[in-house]
Amino acid sequence: MSVRFFEGPAGSGKTYSMVEELRRALQQQPLSAHERILGLSVMHGARLRLLDRLTRIPEAKSRVDCLTFDSFAWQIVKRWRSLATMALEGGSLPGELDYESTCSLAAILLSHDNVLHWATQTYPIIVVDESQDCRGGRLVILQALARRSLVFAAADHFQDLFELEHNQAVEWLRTAGATTELDTIHRTHEIALLSAAQSLRSRLGLKNGTTFRVASTFRPNDAASVAARTLAWNKWTSVAILTPTGLSSSRYVQGVLMRLTEKPIVPKRVGKPLGPFRIEWEAGARDIEATLRKCIGLPDDLNATVHIQDFRDDDGTIGYRELLGWIRYQHRLNGCEQFTVREINRQIINVCTRIRAYRSPRQSSIRAMTIHQAKNQEFDGVIVLWPYEVGPNEEMNRRLLYNAVTRARRWCQVLVQDPDRTRVQKPPFTQS
Repeated sequence: MSVRFFEGPAGSGKTYSMVEELRRALQQQPLSAHERILGLSVMHGARLRLLDRLTRIPEAKSRVDCLTFDSFAWQIVKRWRSLATMALEGGSLPGELDYESTCSLAAILLSHDNVLHWATQTYPIIVVDESQDCRGGRLVILQALARRSLVFAAADHFQDLFELEHNQAVEWLRTAGATTELDTIHRTHEIALLSAAQSLRSRLGLKNGTTFRVASTFRPNDAASVAARTLAWNKWTSVAILTPTGLSSSRYVQGVLMRLTEKPIVPKRVGKPLGPFRIEWEAGARDIEATLRKCIGLPDDLNATVHIQDFRDDDGTIGYRELLGWIRYQHRLNGCEQFTVREINRQIINVCTRIRAYRSPRQSSIRAMTIHQAKNQEFDGVIVLWPYEVGPNEEMNRRLLYNAVTRARRWCQVLVQDPDRTRVQKPPFTQS
């Protein structure tokens, strides 16, 4: 039918403008009795936030389904299993967790008129947030749906943290329908934050200001001291501590968070103890998987076996109760007492996928997470921990830092692991 595309930098109100346009469209032409709105995203976090936005529209409140592209693709493959088998010329269907193959197969199925009619008859309106993340089979799915459904999409090519040259989704959306370009930033009015964001997009050097600062630090204790002062001196109700790496990938990040949470800090020139602070790390799927494997003590050999007696009672580890429930269910149903490491690994991935899909983020005033996890969120203040482990790609690092800085409404402090003060003299902190 048509595409309505909203493009602009972070904080320019892309999602808000897209949802408002959808609201006006529904007022002009309400949904029929059998019709629903389909919200799509690549990541689960974006899916949950999009669902929250869409259900606030009175005309759409109980008529919304919000899925990831992977889940939607799996529904298509399950519904049209016979046709999918024919498309594979008798080959076996991909598993639910084989996301790339499932999306590619769903894209092939949507090239059949009866499959496309089945999808678009129920979903005449498609809403896609963070569209710059669509690629491969996911992009083909969106292009197929756009042939018969009205598509609302929002994207910013500079927030793509995977394809650094050409973003095929954005290039297609610009030519597929009406494009609304947004350039006014609404998230913040702080001059220093706006200047930092623009400098990163323009590949210019960063300048410290009253609400944005970059500081070199050596040890985790030094960084924790600066972070504690930042938290004490600035006003905030929500703060994010962001890092390009996972928690398990950097001793620097681990050390800073541990120091902030374990006991009070007395920074120089302050004279009074600050903290300890309650900080909750929002584990990603890989973090949860690694923790579960360590908790169980899984060997590396995929063909090795683990006995049911090796699984102790639930100790509170995220996902362990669900995994233990599956183990006990298999024992009751099939009498299984031994499982291969490959079987346990497969179930761990299953558990982590469900946790990421349905668990709401904890409401803590200070949240710690990777920059990827923080996409499409905003906070009063942001502290960025930039450890040694960050890769050498200048363009990627600019985009990572941009995504971190633009999460802030009031202030942002960047702490660079930089004992000899040379890293802050190189991109992304200086002109490329």
